[in-house]
Amino acid sequence: MLARAWTDRRIRHLREMAGVAGKSAGEPVIASMGSTAPPNVEEPFFIRDHIVCDGAQVTRPSIDPYREPVSTYVYLPGLGIRLSQPLILTVYPEYPPPVARAFVRAAYNHGLLVYIRGRRLEDYVGGYAERILADISYLGAAGGFWTVSDSLDTHPQILLQPSKASHEYVSSAGFQNVCGVIVDEDAYGSDTPIEVSVSLLDRTLKQRGLRDRVALIASSRHVRGSDDIFKLVGLGADAVSIGDAAVIAADCLEHQLDEDTIYERVENLILAIQKEVKLLAGAAGVSRIFSTLVGNRELFRSIGLRSDLRLMLGVKQAGVG
Repeated sequence: MLARAWTDRRIRHLREMAGVAGKSAGEPVIASMGSTAPPNVEEPFFIRDHIVCDGAQVTRPSIDPYREPVSTYVYLPGLGIRLSQPLILTVYPEYPPPVARAFVRAAYNHGLLVYIRGRRLEDYVGGYAERILADISYLGAAGGFWTVSDSLDTHPQILLQPSKASHEYVSSAGFQNVCGVIVDEDAYGSDTPIEVSVSLLDRTLKQRGLRDRVALIASSRHVRGSDDIFKLVGLGADAVSIGDAAVIAADCLEHQLDEDTIYERVENLILAIQKEVKLLAGAAGVSRIFSTLVGNRELFRSIGLRSDLRLMLGVKQAGVG
């Protein structure tokens, strides 16, 4: 069923940005002056497909990122890390070693993070440790990478949590030792769409006075590109992880490719996503992602979304000022 989320248009868009198809590798694909996405053309599949950006107007003029600077840098509070854009690459256990190594190199060279799930790190750490998030079970590997745990502990750590509407653990005294949270829609026990979970957790952290020192990362295998990243950041995430979108873009699972070719395609995708995020931000009148977009639901409106979901997201209905 989830395969329906990866439409031919989505796959073609990613591969053109990565340079697998088309003629403009590393560039955003300008397909239309209007929308070619849900809910106007395609059938909405995820909650975020019902969300549209409230375009800039006279009081908040639009920005042309080709002529005016748009900063995509974000900071991960608690971790003290700056990312060149709100993007994290995820390596899943089934990815071949050349893919994993290409992801690690690309993340390091472009000022991002790579999140390595459930596999040994010795072959991937090298000099890249400072840009690696890793499962805490691999703490014994050499390097100074960040570790991730699914339980609260007395040591500062990044907490891996399934995507749930309930976040009671935020009030726990143990949460004072957490420097970041990865909300994983694919984790066992997840029962809530990532959009809702991230939005609720962002507001809960703010209510507890913890938001400015806890990084919030949204993780899902079904993040399809720049528009999904842009919307999840606006709903409260500091950064969004992608994995399958990158391997689809690089076309490197069904075809055996060398590491350098995969790296080049992933690099193209990273550059294109950054440029596309700038275009989305400029249309919304946003010049700085970190200070203006993160958690700013006022930039969004919903179309055809149930009232209870609008309330949980904190997003107004289209047409409402």
